[in-house]
Order: sequence, then structure tokens, then C-alpha cells
Amino acid sequence: MTHVPAAMKLQVEQRAGGKCEYCHLSQAGQEARFHVDHILPSKHGGQTILDNLSLACVSCSLRS
Repeated sequence: MTHVPAAMKLQVEQRAGGKCEYCHLSQAGQEARFHVDHILPSKHGGQTILDNLSLACVSCSLRS
């Protein structure tokens, strides 16, 4: 797993407005914290840059 700096995670969370960037589920009221995921995984050459990161709910984060 590639480390995403805390400042970059915060930028992704702010951009997403507290919603999953895939299914648009709101973080409010959810028990599990949303994840900052690589859109193109780092193992496939994806970079740790804002354009390749998304805020994802647990369900979307676990989908392949």
C-alpha cells in the first residue's frame, strides 16, 4: 500500500465534500471512515497525485 501524506488526504476529503466520489454516499452518519484510494493503483503505475486519488466509502473502496 502506498502512503498518502496527511495534507494530501485532507485536500481529497475537502474536494469530495464529505461524499464518496464514486457513489456519492455521505460520510455523515456512517460508522466506518471513508478511505482515500488511488484511482489507478500504484502497483499498476498510478501516482500519488491529487488527480489519481479519490475519497471512497468502504463498499466502493473494496470493489476491484
